[in-house]
Amino acid sequence: MDLAREDISQYDVGKKLKLSLHSISQGNTLGELWSYNKETFFLWDKGNVVLYIFGKKLSIGSLEDVRVFFEDVIVKDAVHEGFQYFKLDDATGSIPVSSIFGDLESLDSHFYGYNKEDVTVPVGCFDIVDIDQDLLKKTDMSHLEQVKDEIGWMWPSLDRFFEKGFGKAAIIDDKIVCWCTAEYVSENMCGIGIETSEEHRKQGIATVTAAEFIRYALDKGIRPHWECHAKNQASVRLADKLGFSKLESKTVYLGRF
Repeated sequence: MDLAREDISQYDVGKKLKLSLHSISQGNTLGELWSYNKETFFLWDKGNVVLYIFGKKLSIGSLEDVRVFFEDVIVKDAVHEGFQYFKLDDATGSIPVSSIFGDLESLDSHFYGYNKEDVTVPVGCFDIVDIDQDLLKKTDMSHLEQVKDEIGWMWPSLDRFFEKGFGKAAIIDDKIVCWCTAEYVSENMCGIGIETSEEHRKQGIATVTAAEFIRYALDKGIRPHWECHAKNQASVRLADKLGFSKLESKTVYLGRF
């Protein structure tokens, strides 16, 4: 297994993987790409901790090499990074996942894109502010550490986020009650990470915050995307309410290191 240098544009990698590849290649998400015989590719996405496999199907004889690669490279790196869980997305369909990756839980996942030219932002009885250096350097506001943790998980550094990323936060009584941050950012695409404090859920705050985020992204010429598990009906409903269109649905696998 070698770090990849090949042109992978010939492969139909799917829209979610394309989002990750573009962001990793531009230095906005941590990750590495390996190739096996220059035909099958393994992308280790450290943002959402996903191992993608794509390209040509693997032969039965190559599976032991994949197992060794996973244990000697991916697992060791995950332990070093402090990861506990990972997702597996095998687009080749050629790997008997349990024999190499252990006991995995299958999950149905949806991936959405925003194809409209504008967005309607509902009126909210709270302030929406930019997530920037001025906000994050405050010391007297709740949930600041959670916002920093979210950015730190998905971005190489806070400085890189301030340079290439953006976000919106809802403020009530000097408290951050909802935060929506850009992730997997490239020249014209991004993903969305959103969280609402437990005591402020089911009040429409996430809808307003996400809508403001979408408007800001569109003004920058960036198309936002949304990903969620099919079982997360609250997230599915919010994506529909905001006007996202479903682009992909697939089964991925959840494992533990």
